[in-house]
Amino acid sequence: MRFAALRRVAGAVASWAKRCLRRQAAAANLENEAFYSSLVATMQQVVFQIDREGRFTFLNPAWTKIMGYPVEETLGREHPLTCTRTTAPGIGP
Repeated sequence: MRFAALRRVAGAVASWAKRCLRRQAAAANLENEAFYSSLVATMQQVVFQIDREGRFTFLNPAWTKIMGYPVEETLGREHPLTCTRTTAPGIGP
């Protein structure tokens, strides 16, 4: 009987410890995300992401400063250096 009670207590403590660790990890992830978002937003170099079709899916504010085009108007457009079969027939495998 005593052993069963100790197992229940140990299980409760382990469960509590796991919840605490998950909360700490989630808080650390939010902190890291905020740091890197701030870093990318304030960089003087352009940071971008394109999808498989070569369209912009992300641009930081440096895009507008350097290129002169608004980010909102550029998202979804093809990157000028990408070439797909639909934009350049005869090029590719």
